[in-house]
Amino acid sequence: MIEYGEYSFAYLISIHPRFADLIYEGKKTIELRRKFNPKFEHEIVYFYETAPVKKITGWAYVEIGDYVTVGSITPELLDEMCISEDEFINYIGDSQGRMLHLGGAQRFPIPMDLSDAWNRRPPQSWKYFYYSRFVDVDELLTDHF
Repeated sequence: MIEYGEYSFAYLISIHPRFADLIYEGKKTIELRRKFNPKFEHEIVYFYETAPVKKITGWAYVEIGDYVTVGSITPELLDEMCISEDEFINYIGDSQGRMLHLGGAQRFPIPMDLSDAWNRRPPQSWKYFYYSRFVDVDELLTDHF
C-alpha cells in the first residue's frame, strides 16, 4: 500500500475465477494487463473475482515486468500466464501488455464482500482504493475472519 499524506491506497484488480484459482495454486505466475501503474511495483494487489464469485478472495505481491506484444510472446511466457496464444492475441490485439509477476499469493479463508472493505462497486479491470492510513487493511481483513 502506498501512503500519500494521511491517506493510503491499495490496488484491486478484477480477475476471472479460473485465473484466480491458478494464481492461488501457484501455477499462474504472470498476470497480463493492458495498463498497470508502476507505483504499485513491490506492493500488494488484492483480487476481486468476477461472477459467479463476486468477492475479494485474496492477494499477492506484484513486480512489474516488461511489456509484451504478439511479436515478443514466447510459449514459456504463455505457460506462466496460463493462457493460449489465441487468448493472448484476442486480449492484446495490435497493442502491448504489461506482465505482472506475482508471488506469495494467498487466498483468504473466507472471501470478503467488496462492501466489507471499501464500500465500492466492483472494478471493471482495476481500481485504486483510498482510505485513511489510520485504517489498517491487514487488521480489517483479520477482523473479518
